[in-house]
Amino acid sequence: MVIKKICAVILLFFFIQSHAQNNSRPYENARVIKLGSLTPEIETVLNAYQVTYLSCRAHSDSPELIVKDEVLHWLNHHQIPYTLLEKDLKSKIEREYQHMLKMGKRRDGESWYLTYRTYEEVQDKLSEIARESSIADLIDLGLSFENRPITGLRLNTGGTDKPAIFINGCQHAREWITVMASTFLADHLIYNYNTDVFIQNLLDHVDVYIVPIVNPDGYVYSHTTDRYWRKNRQLNPSSSCVGTDLNRNWDADWNGGESTSTSSCSDVYVGEEAFSAVEAQNVKNYMESIPNLKGHLDIHSYSALVLGPWGYTHQITPDHEEVVSLGTAMNDALTDANEYSYTFGTGDANGALYLASGTMPDWSYDSLGAFGYTYELRPQTWGEGGFELPESKIKLACEENYQGALEMLIWAAQDAMGCTNPVALNFDVHATLDDGSCEFNMSLDSQMIILPQGWRIFSTYIQPTEPQLDLVLAPISEELIMVKNGIGSAYLPEYSYNGIGDLVDGQAYQLKLKSSDTLSIRGMKIPHKNFEMLLTEGWNMMAYLCDSVSDVLPAFDLIRDQVHLVKSSDGSVYLPEFNYDGLGKLTPGEGYQVKMRSTVSFTYP
Repeated sequence: MVIKKICAVILLFFFIQSHAQNNSRPYENARVIKLGSLTPEIETVLNAYQVTYLSCRAHSDSPELIVKDEVLHWLNHHQIPYTLLEKDLKSKIEREYQHMLKMGKRRDGESWYLTYRTYEEVQDKLSEIARESSIADLIDLGLSFENRPITGLRLNTGGTDKPAIFINGCQHAREWITVMASTFLADHLIYNYNTDVFIQNLLDHVDVYIVPIVNPDGYVYSHTTDRYWRKNRQLNPSSSCVGTDLNRNWDADWNGGESTSTSSCSDVYVGEEAFSAVEAQNVKNYMESIPNLKGHLDIHSYSALVLGPWGYTHQITPDHEEVVSLGTAMNDALTDANEYSYTFGTGDANGALYLASGTMPDWSYDSLGAFGYTYELRPQTWGEGGFELPESKIKLACEENYQGALEMLIWAAQDAMGCTNPVALNFDVHATLDDGSCEFNMSLDSQMIILPQGWRIFSTYIQPTEPQLDLVLAPISEELIMVKNGIGSAYLPEYSYNGIGDLVDGQAYQLKLKSSDTLSIRGMKIPHKNFEMLLTEGWNMMAYLCDSVSDVLPAFDLIRDQVHLVKSSDGSVYLPEFNYDGLGKLTPGEGYQVKMRSTVSFTYP
């Protein structure tokens, strides 16, 4: 058995080795350069040499290009300035594969995102996510030209006529980071749905469709044969050149002449007609079947850009103000995620790139009325990795994409959003998803706490105007038997004995009632985000200072190593050491017993 396993590993090693060599073979003696300037005359010659343009800034004044020696000879002969960025492209590609070979065996949890994954690995991952999640279903958009399934995930928590978002990666085969970022997005939305109340509420209001690879044949080809392959692998009649640029094959100014070509040998070949590419046609059909589609994100790389409609003209859309508002919000979210700068724009994004005809987001906006955007993920330049973003940066790009996409989900749910707190000045009776806009009369707030018969741990997020415990609890004095604090001091109303004194902000109390009752506390709301509680080593009686329910895991995440257990009145516990959460939610009005391994200063997130 051991020998069989060793042989299998050796075979896998040589299999990947051979693919790496084939993958890099087209780039023997190839270099990457940055041209000093690009004129129409120079561009004509470069096109004749069939150079490969890189990044979304391909036809800018100083593009980055893959060239062979004959191009360098021509540039040198005509004294055209350029900067050499990569002198041995073949070796660069092979180094990438060596790292994939090393890291590819690590597949569990977050380790899956430590290296780039093959088409087969992605299909397995999507199946795993769907199998293990109650809100995710596999979706089938049809077959590619070479009969590979175009698959994705639908995140749906039930309900009808909810707004929907469609997100796809990998129209262009060589843009591997888009596959990782799209898969990460689905994976982490589902994980956070189970741990984060806001994400839970958000996905309860918005359906999300995520397709990491819409160009399966090209993606496989970029792994096995040509690392910088861009198009699909569809045969072209009367031509030996293969493939159509999927992102020039959509019916939005199709063949309009902006960064396109009618030559089947070009990387930006428009195809015989709109939707002549099998993959574009199948994805189109599926998107048209999605009810109430509000938004669309087409994920690309590289250049660190967010691009709104339209991309084929400088004219502004009828929804320009909202397009800019959402685009700016997404751009800020991408930038703020890891303090890596992205740029937003429409048209040519203020000169950051070229206009382009026949693109997918322009089609989704023009034909479906869905706000369509392009993300060009990091890096900004070839010098930072280009299409081979270093594996150490994969997670960063994924996190940025996640935060940007989250802004589109929030935007799509805006009709359901508002203030859901009934004691707020701006309470919205129609809102079902709180947007954090609630406004309160800061001079006076109140909290209603329902207390059952018998023992209960209670707390309040209100700072009472009169903090003496006997006055705070006066509304329930007829039913109250006794109250104890965390150090054993007591309040005995029958004997008019208050050994506790004042109610202390941030502390919880045990009380016993003859029968159930409701306690109303009025005063100033405690600003929980700025309120520090000292949790000492050993047992503490801790108040819950938020005015809405939240998950226990994120609340204690920053101090989980110091927490031994958290316990509620009914005996439910959270044991971080054993990753056991029997508590689930923290609830306003409840208090909690917390046993600490050491003393810490704690603030609710």
